[in-house]
Amino acid sequence: MYISKETKRGFHIEIRKWYLKNKRDFPWRYCDDPYKVLVSEVLLQKTNASKVLPTYKIFVRKYRSAKILKNANISDVKNIFQPLGLLYRAERIISIGQHLYTYHKSKVPSRREQLLELNGIGKYVSSAIMCFAFNKREPIVDNNVVRLFQRIFGYKSLKKRLREDIKLWKLAESLLPYKNIKDYNYALLDFSALQCTARNPKCAKCRLRSICKYYKKSINKKHRPIGIDLFTGAGGLSLGFEKAGFDIRYAVEYDRHAAETYSNNRKNERLIVDVKDIYKISPKDILSRIGLKKGDVDIVIGGPPCQGFSISNMKTRNMDNPQNHLIFKFVDFVKEIKPKWFLMENVAGLYTFESGLVKEQIIRKFEKWGYKTECIILNAANYGVPQNRNRIFFIGNRTGNLMDCIRKLKDTKTKNTVTVYDAISDLQHLKNGHNIDVMPYNGRKKRLSKYQIKMRSRMNGKVSNNLVSRNTKLVIRRYKHIAQGENMLKLAKKKPSLVTNYNNVGNCHHWIYLRLSWNKPSVTLNNYRKNMLIHPSENRGISVREAARLQSFPDNYIFYGPLSFQQQQVANAVPPLLAYKLGKFILQESDLWKHCH
Repeated sequence: MYISKETKRGFHIEIRKWYLKNKRDFPWRYCDDPYKVLVSEVLLQKTNASKVLPTYKIFVRKYRSAKILKNANISDVKNIFQPLGLLYRAERIISIGQHLYTYHKSKVPSRREQLLELNGIGKYVSSAIMCFAFNKREPIVDNNVVRLFQRIFGYKSLKKRLREDIKLWKLAESLLPYKNIKDYNYALLDFSALQCTARNPKCAKCRLRSICKYYKKSINKKHRPIGIDLFTGAGGLSLGFEKAGFDIRYAVEYDRHAAETYSNNRKNERLIVDVKDIYKISPKDILSRIGLKKGDVDIVIGGPPCQGFSISNMKTRNMDNPQNHLIFKFVDFVKEIKPKWFLMENVAGLYTFESGLVKEQIIRKFEKWGYKTECIILNAANYGVPQNRNRIFFIGNRTGNLMDCIRKLKDTKTKNTVTVYDAISDLQHLKNGHNIDVMPYNGRKKRLSKYQIKMRSRMNGKVSNNLVSRNTKLVIRRYKHIAQGENMLKLAKKKPSLVTNYNNVGNCHHWIYLRLSWNKPSVTLNNYRKNMLIHPSENRGISVREAARLQSFPDNYIFYGPLSFQQQQVANAVPPLLAYKLGKFILQESDLWKHCH
């Protein structure tokens, strides 16, 4: 097949640059002893290089030359090869040693026809020895390199055993440079093993994307709609949209612990996560880094910090709160990225904040940039989440009227609410201050709710984040006098002597010292550590995992960072199950659906 000089030159330049930064270091590489190169190639047959390394070191230390190897005991060699398997190689390598001693004075020959006379040496190994041991201009074609050529150049072979395809070898030979042959062939081996892997190739960070036919074909195929998540937190909104069918390619979060949680729970090689202040990020730079242009992104989602709009924040609930301006930063990003859709989440208090003027100002700004925009308050409990959590969602698009969509969204409520018992009753009994992270499930709970079955999917009998804040003895005494559904106000009437340090108990919010009820959804999870939210039947606060369940995070979603940061991550998140329903709804009500697999 024909490959232009420009393509070859680009291929050589980029793969060499990659190799200089990522090359693997093995003792058989760039060594002056052809015998060690031969030994390594025999051991590397059908075996991973990192697994070969300890066996290779033991073998060449004991059998330093073909002269010593010819007299080797088969049992000793098999014992050395035991960790690698394929023990037939023991007999093979001893026979090679005997052949070299008999016909070549214990030296490794440099000619192909002589190498092919050795037991088990074929075209690939002979080429590798000629190149790596004698610096000859020989192509290297193993299964990984075959895959690389198929992807980059679109080569198609009719042979069942691809390494026996003569045309493929000719292609490999035509690509050989005239200098630095070892570097080039080692680069092919390392690049195809580490970068262009058989499963999940790292296309997003590949230097060869511009000439790769596999990559160009993949981006031209029907794809999952592409999303960007701003103010991502621990990733509840992203998780829901990902499960709905979106491909989140970029996320930004200022808190490093939340960003760690977000990153560690995802395996998307194309995803870029920035741990930065959003004021230091350029929308144009985001588009450039994910390889898209203005208007290409399907949706921008996000939940800007909401403390400045929350009705629980009586001290700084005004426009002077600097966090309130982050909502308009979201609007600016939508303007510059120009996605087909956007979805922005915030506290329900924003609906009436400043008599609704801020809400209207936000809508006008979106509409100024060409977006039909609606806002709606949704209660997560109506969408399968075991929590009464009212949040406002601004939803907009550039394609049409949204009023009918919003009406349909309001009508898609679940029939039966999920209770706290449905959500967490299968989790382990814990005590105040429990600090053992990973625990088995409650073995006494034999019958699981549908919700618990969903949360426990793909788990192996244990779950993480079973961490509980340690409260003082006074706090625990208070807990003992609060029944399910009761709070600080009730405690003050029952046991006023226990709350004398509160100046005005009447000013406390209803969720302060609230004991959850088994037979109802939870109240809104704000900062449940400071609010002293109490377990329904145990005298302690709720654990991180219990809070995650109440937020609809699956059990395989792990939270990172110190305990207080884990608690805040869970409390601040958009419930993934609600996000999933929103993402699915947007797909079904838009032309984005036809792009989804």
